[in-house]
Amino acid sequence: MLKYKLSRVFFSSMVTILLVLFAVIYFYSVPLINKKVYETERNSSRMVLDNVVDLANKMKLSLAAYQREALDGHKRNMKSVIDLAEAYVASSLAESQSNKLTSQQAYAKLYEGLRSFTYGKGSYVWIADQQSTILSHPDPYFYGMDASDLRDANGELVFPTVILKARSQGAGFYQYPWRRLGESIDVEKISYVKYFPEWDFFIGTGIYIDDIKQGTEARRAEVITDLRQSIKDIVIADTGYLFIFDEQGNMLVHPNDNIEATNALLLKNPMTGQSILQELIAVADTGNELIYQWDRPTEPNNYIYEKLSLVRHIKGLGWYICSSVYTEELQSSGKLLSQRIILIGLLALFVAIIFALLFSNWVTYPITQLAAVAKKVSRGDLTLKSGIKRQDEFGVLGHAFDQMVTQLRDNITNLDLTIASRTEALVKSNQQLQLSMLESQRVQQQLMQAQRMNAVGQLAGGLAHDFNNILTIILGNLVAAERCFPENNSLLKKLAPAIRASRRGSDITNRLLAFSRRQPLQPRRINIADLIDETVELIKDSLPSTIVIKTHFSSYRLQASVDPSQLENCLINLMLNAKDAMPKGGDISINVSDIDIASNIESGSHFDEPVEPGKYLVIDVIDHGCGFTRDAMNMAFEPFYTTKSSGQGSGLGLSMVFGFIKQSRGFINLSNGVNAGAKVTLLLPLLSYQALPERDDKYDNSANNSDFTNKLMLLVEDDFDVRAVVREQLISFGFNVIEATDSDEAEQLMMAIPHLFGMLSDISMPGSKTGFELADSLLRNAPASKVILMSGYVFENNQSLHNIGKVILLRKPFSTSELGRALDNSVDQATSLTDKDSERAN
Repeated sequence: MLKYKLSRVFFSSMVTILLVLFAVIYFYSVPLINKKVYETERNSSRMVLDNVVDLANKMKLSLAAYQREALDGHKRNMKSVIDLAEAYVASSLAESQSNKLTSQQAYAKLYEGLRSFTYGKGSYVWIADQQSTILSHPDPYFYGMDASDLRDANGELVFPTVILKARSQGAGFYQYPWRRLGESIDVEKISYVKYFPEWDFFIGTGIYIDDIKQGTEARRAEVITDLRQSIKDIVIADTGYLFIFDEQGNMLVHPNDNIEATNALLLKNPMTGQSILQELIAVADTGNELIYQWDRPTEPNNYIYEKLSLVRHIKGLGWYICSSVYTEELQSSGKLLSQRIILIGLLALFVAIIFALLFSNWVTYPITQLAAVAKKVSRGDLTLKSGIKRQDEFGVLGHAFDQMVTQLRDNITNLDLTIASRTEALVKSNQQLQLSMLESQRVQQQLMQAQRMNAVGQLAGGLAHDFNNILTIILGNLVAAERCFPENNSLLKKLAPAIRASRRGSDITNRLLAFSRRQPLQPRRINIADLIDETVELIKDSLPSTIVIKTHFSSYRLQASVDPSQLENCLINLMLNAKDAMPKGGDISINVSDIDIASNIESGSHFDEPVEPGKYLVIDVIDHGCGFTRDAMNMAFEPFYTTKSSGQGSGLGLSMVFGFIKQSRGFINLSNGVNAGAKVTLLLPLLSYQALPERDDKYDNSANNSDFTNKLMLLVEDDFDVRAVVREQLISFGFNVIEATDSDEAEQLMMAIPHLFGMLSDISMPGSKTGFELADSLLRNAPASKVILMSGYVFENNQSLHNIGKVILLRKPFSTSELGRALDNSVDQATSLTDKDSERAN
C-alpha cells in the first residue's frame, strides 16, 4: 500500500503531525482548559453576586424614592392644611363680623378655635405675629408665649429665626428643633410657614422627622424580606451560596438558620484568628477575593477546605453582600472536561492513523500525475490536459486544472483591456462620490446656520418683548412728567434727552423684533417697482453726490404681499450699507425680476435655507465696494455684529432685513460680485398681477379730534407699572377707566358692564383668552365698542375670529399722542364701518 515514495512520506508525515498535535493539545490545552473553566466558574460566581448587588441597588433606589415621596407627600399635606387654615381664618373672621363681635373678640375666638385643630401623629396648626408672640398653639405652655428669646440646646434663636425667614423669603419649608405635645425634649421638625399680610400674622404646621423615618424603616424591613426571598434559592457551583450582613455584623440573610439573625463578629478565621467578617469588610469592593480555610457541612470543625469569598458593599443601605464557594468545586468541572478531552483525543488519534494509511495511497497517484502535467505547463505549454478522469474531487481538480489552463490562455489576452475598463469606471464612481459628499456638507452647513439663527432670533425676540414693556413705563412717565411741568425749563432740559434715549431704545427693540421675526406687520399687495422708485426718491437727496442709484425692472407688473413700510426700511438699510462700503463713491444697482424655482432648481440652492418650489420675486442690491469677507458672510445676520468702526453702526441693519424677509416667508442670500462688490439678493413670494385701487392718504390724524370725556374704557394689562402709565394716559383724555389684570377678569367686567365705550388690552396676558379673542368677544356683544390691542410682540391672530378687522393695533412703547391717534383711528374706523353698513342696507 505504500509502494510510492510520496505515499510513505505522506503517511509518516501525517502520523508524526498527529502525534505532535496530540501532545501539544494535551500539554497546552488541558492546563489552559482547567484554568479557563475555573475562571469561568469564578466569573459566574461574580456574575451572580453582581446581579444580586444590582437588585439590592435597585431596592436601595426604591427605598430612597419611597423616602422622598413620603417627604413630598407630607409637604403637600402641610400646604393643604395651611390652605384649609386660611379658609377657616377667613370664614371665622367673617362670621364674627356678621355677629358684630369686636376685632379683639373675633381674633380671640379664632385663636382658641385653631388650638383644637390637630391631625396625623400629633401635628397641629399654630399662629404667631411678627414679634414672635405665639397667638395660637394647642400646647398651653406655648399658648400666648413671647417666643422672641426662645433658644435651642445650642443657644440659637428658634422662633424668631423661622419668622424672619418666612417674612423675607416667603412661604416655604423650614427645619428647626421643637418638642412634641406633652413632651419636654426637642426633636427635629420641618414646618410649612406662610405670612398673611391681610391679617399680619404667620400660620404654620409641621411634622417631626422621626415620624417620617419610622415609615422608612418599615419599608427597609420589607426590602430585606424581598431580597432574602430572591437569593435563598441561589446556588453557586455545587454548594456555594450568598449571604448578607450589615456594618454592625448582624447577619441579615444566610442559608444557615443557626447563623441568620445573629451577630457574627465573633466568628474567627481559623488561619488568622481574626474576625472573618472584619476580613470580608476589608476586601469589599476591592475586586480581590478573600481566601480562607473552612469546614464542610458533612465534616464540621474540619477547617481544611479552601473557600473563596467576594464582597460588595451597598453604602446607602450599610450592607455587605458576599459570595462563598469551595475552590475544589470551581475546579471540578475543568478536571472532568479535561479527562473527557483526553479520552476523545486518543480515540481520534487511532482512527486518524488508520485513515492516513488509506488516504495517503489514494491521494498520491493523481497528485503525482497532475504534478507532471503542471511542470510542463509551467514551461509554457498551455495545450496540455491532465488526463485525470475520476468521479471524485480529484476528477474535479483535474477538470478544473484543464479549464484553468484554458482560462489562463484567454485571460492573458484580455487582461489589459479589463484593467483599463475597471480603472475608468472606478475614476467615474470616485468623482460622483466626491460631488455627493460636497453637496451633503453644503446642505448640512446651511441647516446648522439656519438653526443657529433661529435660536439667536428667539433670544433676541424675548429680550425685545421684555424691554418694550420696560420702555413703555419709562417713556410714558417721562412724557407725563414733561406734560405736568411745562414751566420747569431745568427739568425739561433733562427730560428731553431721556425721552430721545427711550425712543432710540424702542427703535433698537423694534429692530430686534424684526430680526426675531416677531414684529407686528401689516402686509398688503403692493407694486414692487412703485415702492422702489418712491424709496429711491426718498433717500437719494441724503446720499453723497458721488453715489448713483440705478434701478432695472424686468417688468412693472411684479407684485408681492409685504408690509410696505418695513420693506422700504430694508431697502434703505441696504442702500446705506452700500454707501458706507463705497467711501469714494460708486453705483448702487437695484435689479428686480421674477423666477420660477420649480423650473430652475439650481437657482434656489444658495439661499439661507432650501427654497420651496414656486414663483418668486427677486430683488438684487449690488454695490462696487470691497465686498463681504468670509467672517462677515457667516455672521452678517447676527444682531449687533458690524464691521464698522466703534460708534459708526448698531449692527442691527442686516439683522432687521433678515428677520423681516423670513417673517414675510422669503429667503435671502449674500454673495460677492464678479468684479468685487457686495450683492444682497432678496426672494419674496410672487403674486399674480392685479390692478390696485387708489389709496386715500388725505386723512390727517396728527391731532386728537374726538371727545372722550366721561367715556368708560376697560384697560386690560397684567403688568402693574405698564397699567399705571396707560391708565394715566387714558385719564388725560377724559376717560373713566376700569382695570383688569387678566382676560378672565376682563370678560367678567364686559358681561357686568353693558355700555362700555371701548377696551384697550394687551395681546398676551394671563387667563384663558388672548387679546384677539377678548376683542372678538366684546365686539360680538357690543359691535359699537372701540377696541385697541397693544403689544411689543407679534402674534398670529386667529383668522376664524369674525371681528378682527375692527381692531386697532398699537405697538409698545407708545407716547400719549400715539395713543390719542390710535383712539381717533378707532373712532374713525367704527364710523367708516357704520357708513358702509348703511350703504349696503340702502
